Amino acid sequence: METSFLYMDEFYSDHRTFKHQTAKNRPEYVALTGLLVPAGIRSEFRDRFYRAVGEALDLPANTIPPMPQIHGSSLFPDRPDDVKLRFLEKIAKACVDLELSVVRSGYYWTPELKRMFPTPKDTLGPCFLNMLWFATSLKSKEVWPVIETDQSAQQDRAFAGAIQTLDYVTTNVSRLSLSVDNSNLGEVLYCSKRSIYGTVVDLVSYLLDARFLTQKGFAVTEYKENLARIAARLNPIILRDEIIEMAFEGPPDHVPGRGVA
Repeated sequence: METSFLYMDEFYSDHRTFKHQTAKNRPEYVALTGLLVPAGIRSEFRDRFYRAVGEALDLPANTIPPMPQIHGSSLFPDRPDDVKLRFLEKIAKACVDLELSVVRSGYYWTPELKRMFPTPKDTLGPCFLNMLWFATSLKSKEVWPVIETDQSAQQDRAFAGAIQTLDYVTTNVSRLSLSVDNSNLGEVLYCSKRSIYGTVVDLVSYLLDARFLTQKGFAVTEYKENLARIAARLNPIILRDEIIEMAFEGPPDHVPGRGVA
């Protein structure tokens, strides 16, 4: 059975951090973006990633400065936009060439959902469950979920705790009693901000948000438009991209009581 690693990135949209004034009413959502990485492509992907970093930094000959932390929202702050875009194009092309897969699942953080999940981070549980349904559909692969650690008990409970509960119940009760077949799931692993795959899934998440804004018709900066165009290059490897609006309904007329169901 082929082993793959599902690197995940948490994303929280917040109109207060969006610089373009016309998009202040953008819908809030919480999402997990996943990058499914086959174990066997490590060497080539590493070489392509670090060559792209070196070209973006314009390294002098025989000089190796400290490796910067790379994030989509603060990408090479001292470099011009065209350099940033070329770097992202190279990363997107490497993902497609090496047949990585992208999956994103999220929820609009509506007032109704906020009553169920008081903070955006609380909403990660349903997002992760959707990721597990995706991972367990890949019966020919053993999938190990990987998340960048924030060293919080809440994150550990939402991710590693969910897998632990699945394993515990499966062993002591029955897999048939669960909605997730965990037969091909490994345990949750954690990475730091120095993981290149953790970095790349952050970049992919950033690109997909730019595409989301343009698809929803928001006026965005020219830079964001270019990000959306790069995101389109990932289309051949995007297996799922969904932001779900949870439906809430009251009880039927013949049922006493009030509230959401």
